Amino acid sequence: MQTEIYSLRRRITELEVEKAELKAELEAKNSEILEFKKMFAEVEARNVEIEARNPELMKQMIEENNRRDAKIEDTNDRVAKLEQKQLQNDNTPNNNLSNFNLVTDRHEKSLEDKETDEFLNEVHKKRNGDDIRRHNKEKKLQR
Repeated sequence: MQTEIYSLRRRITELEVEKAELKAELEAKNSEILEFKKMFAEVEARNVEIEARNPELMKQMIEENNRRDAKIEDTNDRVAKLEQKQLQNDNTPNNNLSNFNLVTDRHEKSLEDKETDEFLNEVHKKRNGDDIRRHNKEKKLQR
């Protein structure tokens, strides 16, 4: 009977040691879980912040596009007026000049006409470039 009691006490001691080990392991896992919960909360907070900024950034992009469109429209109006003026200048004959001067004027443009042509070419190139950039941005936003 003594040996039986001794072996039971030894088994109890072994079980108590195993219980202490399991308790320590459980505490380590619980602290690890708390760390993961804290990290998860930080990631969620960042996601909320990013989602809050997204509409703000979209609004800024839309406003910038509207400003650019208004500027392009203004430039287009200026170009149309200049083209109309150019056509009027080209179609208005100067009765005070001889035929020789008329032929010469058509082949040699005045400095103002050259500047106007250069301006119109630059505006045309810029408009095409702006249109391409806007198209690419819209394409990128659709993805």
